[in-house]
Amino acid sequence: MNSYDLTFIIDPITETLEEALLDDDINTGVHSGLWFASSTVTTDDFKTGADSVAQLLRDKGIRVHRMELDLVNQAMIAARCGKSRQAVTNWIKSDAGVHRFPRPYTVASGPLWAWSEVNEWLRRTGKSCFDDACTPSPDQVDSFNVAWRAAQWPTYAEPVEYERLETPAAIRLPARL
Repeated sequence: MNSYDLTFIIDPITETLEEALLDDDINTGVHSGLWFASSTVTTDDFKTGADSVAQLLRDKGIRVHRMELDLVNQAMIAARCGKSRQAVTNWIKSDAGVHRFPRPYTVASGPLWAWSEVNEWLRRTGKSCFDDACTPSPDQVDSFNVAWRAAQWPTYAEPVEYERLETPAAIRLPARL
């Protein structure tokens, strides 16, 4: 059994619903206008656990937009590990061959790493500050989001026909130049 820390981006909810979700061990919050719901689920299978939490939210009338990837910057890595930023800088700059620090997942105002990849690196290199909980990898988050969107917004069996738009005469090119 593994414990997975999951975060979903959701539509805004009422305070009453926030309190009710606490009974299901789901924490909610808002940051910069973006609502989220977080939960830790213990399961043998990531997909089953993620689906169950998302479905629970949906059953309570909450629209789940997507699962969010746990991204961390250098300062957050240092804080989670109880290390200095300089120690994390040394990890990042180290050229340790097979144990090379993960590449950033993306860049916002600086590099951001997927916590799952950093945590796996910490575990692999024998650092004592790794998390026991599993955080979904970028591939797991992408797979969940693709499947969730497909289930929420199924495609139509028949293709939709769009009218062919005519170019106005005023901008039509002459037949011969």
